[in-house]
Amino acid sequence: MDTRTLLDLPSDTLNNEVAKPANLDTGSVINLSLANKNTYQLFKPTLLQRLKKYIERSAKKQVEGLLKIHLDFDPSHLLDLCQRVLRQGDIDLLKVITKGEAVLLQQIDLPKKLVDETNTYDFSAVVAAIELDQNVEEVLAKMRTDLDKIVKEKRFPFQAMLNAYEIYDKKYNPWTVEQCKVFSIKVIGYLQRLSPAWLKKALATGIYNITEAGKPCGDTFILQSGESIDATKGCTKGLGFDFCVDRYGRGIGGSVGWGGWRGTAWDREPFLKNYLEQKQQSLVNLCSEDTQNRKRIECV
Repeated sequence: MDTRTLLDLPSDTLNNEVAKPANLDTGSVINLSLANKNTYQLFKPTLLQRLKKYIERSAKKQVEGLLKIHLDFDPSHLLDLCQRVLRQGDIDLLKVITKGEAVLLQQIDLPKKLVDETNTYDFSAVVAAIELDQNVEEVLAKMRTDLDKIVKEKRFPFQAMLNAYEIYDKKYNPWTVEQCKVFSIKVIGYLQRLSPAWLKKALATGIYNITEAGKPCGDTFILQSGESIDATKGCTKGLGFDFCVDRYGRGIGGSVGWGGWRGTAWDREPFLKNYLEQKQQSLVNLCSEDTQNRKRIECV
């Protein structure tokens, strides 16, 4: 009678085949890792990869749950994860990772501001092309290339998004419906497409719904109108090409259509600005916590 169990399989088979994302969910990987010391060490890299994926998607509940169960990730790995989170500007997720980890928090160079005013984009060429109706697609293509580069080499340009919203608000009355549509979908929508996961989830919930109605930010990339804004790399459809997201979390230009948006005053920029200011306050609070921790350690 063969009494071997799953854990008796060769290490390579366990790690490369059994623990593939398509074969086991995170809970099962955790259970296997806790079976004995060997499997604990064997599955640590797999759990770290799962944690990185959760961070990329701003999945706070999953990150918090995994860190509670599996507490001894290498400090260097945790520090690297914190740097990834900071690059995305995900202050709430950074608070989850550093909770109760004063030493880890001290090793992080926290920025003073979430919105870097110097990390922006000049949309004047885009505005001119739209108003003159000349070379619009060529100018938009260059804008997309430029913004892609900014996100890759720096980080997401929150200031550019605020500026784009402000431009739309100012141009709302003088522009035609078609001009409003092009700028909103192709410019604002593309910035929304490039935005980090935590901001996409806020867009899906509705920035207005969060800041004005007190609705908690949801954990989904599905809009109130049903479209997904979980964009696939290289795809030239969906958010930023076919529709954009309004302040209520609806896809405009998609299933909701266009007329419902253009027919009312918009004033989008203040709601986004208010939401980012809330996140800035979270950053200020985290910096204050770090300062207090440093003072306590100095007094010991």
